[in-house]
Amino acid sequence: MGADVLSRSDGVRAAILGKWAPWIGGLLAFAVLLIAGCTDAEVPTVSPPPGVVRFTQERSFDAVVANTEVDLLMGLRPRYGRMEAQRWQVPRRLSWEQLVAYYGKQLGPQWKHDPRQPEMGSGYRSRVWYRDRGLLRPPVAFALAYLDGVPADFAVLIVAESALDWVSYMPPREC
Repeated sequence: MGADVLSRSDGVRAAILGKWAPWIGGLLAFAVLLIAGCTDAEVPTVSPPPGVVRFTQERSFDAVVANTEVDLLMGLRPRYGRMEAQRWQVPRRLSWEQLVAYYGKQLGPQWKHDPRQPEMGSGYRSRVWYRDRGLLRPPVAFALAYLDGVPADFAVLIVAESALDWVSYMPPREC
């Protein structure tokens, strides 16, 4: 008698699963598409303009540069999550407007300027571009902070990109 009950319940389960399997499969596929999205590379591959080199030397104004970096990253964190930054030494012949145009061209039309982020920070200028990644994932960002008030023959540029850690990273899909 125990065998009849077991086989009958297995038959009922199979009938229900068979009836709903296409719906369950479709919902799972839809969820994967929402989460993964159809995107190209998550973080852009950009190179600095000619004449711009990594800022590695210790200077008397390092505290100003560090404060600017923290201010930029903390301002971006609520919308874009964790960011990673690099510091660059920019010759004075390159203006802020030239840098914005240069990086905007490298990022391409799929990256949008974020007008909610102010251009003037506390002693620096900034520009933020972002790219959406779908409904359930935060957008990725690329940001610049430009300090031209440092006491040197160069300006300092801080370039920040969204950090792709294990929480926010999913491999890009080709669509």
